[in-house]
Amino acid sequence: MADHDHSYKLLFAQPEMVDHLLRHLSRREKWIAELDLSTLASVPAHRLSDDLRERENDIVWKVQWAGGWVYLMIEFQSSDDPWMAVRVMAYQALLYQDLIRQKIVKRPGDLPAVTAIVLYNGEAAWNATQEIAELIGEHPDGLDLYLPRLRFILVDISRLKPWELRQRDNLAVQVFRMEKCRTEEQVERELLGLFEELAKPGRSELMRAFLTWLRRVRLPSRFPGLELSILRQEEKNAMLEERVQGWIQKWLAQGRQEGLLTGRKEGEAETLAQLIEYKFGPLAADLRKRIQAADSSKRREWMRRILTATRLEEIFDPSDSQSVQT
Repeated sequence: MADHDHSYKLLFAQPEMVDHLLRHLSRREKWIAELDLSTLASVPAHRLSDDLRERENDIVWKVQWAGGWVYLMIEFQSSDDPWMAVRVMAYQALLYQDLIRQKIVKRPGDLPAVTAIVLYNGEAAWNATQEIAELIGEHPDGLDLYLPRLRFILVDISRLKPWELRQRDNLAVQVFRMEKCRTEEQVERELLGLFEELAKPGRSELMRAFLTWLRRVRLPSRFPGLELSILRQEEKNAMLEERVQGWIQKWLAQGRQEGLLTGRKEGEAETLAQLIEYKFGPLAADLRKRIQAADSSKRREWMRRILTATRLEEIFDPSDSQSVQT
């Protein structure tokens, strides 16, 4: 599987990305308004057919509506596939077989609705049909009743219109905007908006997925050798966040124990100072003393603020600001 597919899998394995994709599509797919997007749940994509042949969808999600569940198969394409409709039909049949085999569906009439969304990022326009009936040749009159009809949803990223890309707070749209960048200046501008969105609380996993996609796939394919300071900084921030979160959990666990050893306190203070210097540079002596004198709860609060602070002054309480100097 191409790096494109792997990286998109990483992005759209996050429920927030699927949520944003569906919200983007809701402008043309009115049935999406009936879905409860808060119920999005991933489904194992590995399938085993009745003759024991293995097949695997890219990503499968399910989401509730008033009548039960809708299943969404998300497929990633970097090239135009004239037989995509056949593949989608095969994946749908295997999914139904799997639901029956696992006794998730127990009686006829209860099969859930299943549809496919194909995300295509190729340079050339997608030309293949989205309807399998159009792949079937001439046939006798009256046979139409017994022939399959199945259509998938296509997102041809390069052909999206400007009005379809205006949602700055939609992360799926941010991906599409990045795909359409043709100059380094456009990349810089889009990254600023993207990282502003990803810096919001609770998006650390998404940040790592986006960094992987940008570093390993998107930039090398379009701008080989391009080094961006903002990308290096966000990678640095992501590494910092992992380190900070680890220490926060350690400190919280320690805080549940009675008392703290002097050596442990000193270790906390030194770790906090190192993390701040990692992001903002050397600390003034008086600020180091303030960190040493603070209790564990105050240090934990300062450590949390490192994740979102863009200036050293934002970490400490307003009463501390006069002594915050580098």
